Amino acid sequence: VENCCKSSGSSASCCSEASADPFDPGYTLEQRDSAPADAVEVAFGCGNPTALAGLRRGEKVLDIGSGSGGVLVKHLRKSGLDACGIDRFPNKNSHIEAADWLEYDYSIRKWGTIISNLGFSNHFNHHHLKEGGEFAAYAKKYMDILNSLKVNGSFHYGPGLPFIEK
Repeated sequence: VENCCKSSGSSASCCSEASADPFDPGYTLEQRDSAPADAVEVAFGCGNPTALAGLRRGEKVLDIGSGSGGVLVKHLRKSGLDACGIDRFPNKNSHIEAADWLEYDYSIRKWGTIISNLGFSNHFNHHHLKEGGEFAAYAKKYMDILNSLKVNGSFHYGPGLPFIEK
């Protein structure tokens, strides 16, 4: 399990405050020139999600909270990956399913990689800290997400959740 800003087993961060370059780290010059402007806009300096997650062609990728435009899903599909997303308010993108991620049926061992930028972490953290929060429901869904990964699959999210990553 990894989060955007801290890889397990590494102190390196993909969200370096030292760099103002939204492509740093992980983009080749060719990728820099071909990246859609809206993808750069939502990257927040986290670099190339495809390279950072170690995604492979043929792997099923799910983006939780993909946003109405599904920018990352479009980018991954353009890169040859079998990607789709879930969002509560998608536009007419056929690869984004209208779903609440807390109620979504992730299945068992279906996904090679699951990615979530902000949605999963922010909601989980909010309910963890909130008096009377539904932290148990979020913890159960976290386990459901992990169980939906294929053997050697990965779940990448950001920001980190130190209370479950220890």
